Amino acid sequence: MRMRSGGMSRLNGNGAGCAGFNVFCRQHEAWSSPNPEFVRAAFGKNIEEFYEILSMPDHYIVYRDHYKDNGACEWRRELRRLSEPERDEFLNLLERLNRDRRRKHTISGMKRYRSLLEHYYPKGESPPRIPEGRSS
Repeated sequence: MRMRSGGMSRLNGNGAGCAGFNVFCRQHEAWSSPNPEFVRAAFGKNIEEFYEILSMPDHYIVYRDHYKDNGACEWRRELRRLSEPERDEFLNLLERLNRDRRRKHTISGMKRYRSLLEHYYPKGESPPRIPEGRSS
């Protein structure tokens, strides 16, 4: 995933400036670890994986273990199928949807990226704060 100018502001969980990056930082407060496996899992093994992690839906970052086999793999496959211009268009769309007061209505009229949007806004709604079956 190549970055263009202003790219960091586009890579985030729900398109809100650097919201995804902030979520990411809160979940990975231990910026240094002697365990290379932890670092690789948390930040990716290269810059492309790092950007991909930042573009994850926020709830996939916060509850990574829960969503690992419950949506995140499908999201990753769908995102990777996009060409670079399509990915840029999709990230721009997320940015607009994050500020859209009629987001559910806007999403309901979309055909393009609909499946991918479900990972960010299930049924047009914000995802639950805590995944089903978790207490906090």
